[in-house]
Amino acid sequence: MKAGFGTPPGSEGPELRLPAKTLLVGWILTSILMFSGCWLLTPWLLGLLSAQGADPGSNSASAVLGAVIASVMTGLGLLVVTPWRPRPATEMPLVWLASTVIRFLATPAVAFLLYFAIHPPTRPFVLGLALCYLALLFVEVLITVFDLRRQLDRIEMEQAREES
Repeated sequence: MKAGFGTPPGSEGPELRLPAKTLLVGWILTSILMFSGCWLLTPWLLGLLSAQGADPGSNSASAVLGAVIASVMTGLGLLVVTPWRPRPATEMPLVWLASTVIRFLATPAVAFLLYFAIHPPTRPFVLGLALCYLALLFVEVLITVFDLRRQLDRIEMEQAREES
């Protein structure tokens, strides 16, 4: 008998899978956009926040470092879910939500450890980390919700055809 979390036998229902290719493309494009945005906009944004006497190059590098941490943690969190593997419809939301919560807790923990290991400038580091994490989460939620909705609509149409 297989031990672990899951649905009881006989109540699996339809199987769903996360859109692995679309999530990968969304993750790559959003990460690239956030890396370039952090590199180009951090000096200007910190000028508005009155960070005086700071080197624009180190600010940009620190913001990109924060964005890289958020991007890597988000990518690892997506791999943990194994989006290419079909799961029962009753299990899929739980698995995805657990992955999101774990990433939400692990990303600041890793950033905290790296911050005290290399001491980058604080404001740009946190700004890059937070903005990249939120952008990646936004894109992931949009992609996931629309695809799961499409799959559930398809399943409902198939069931309606079978009943009639």
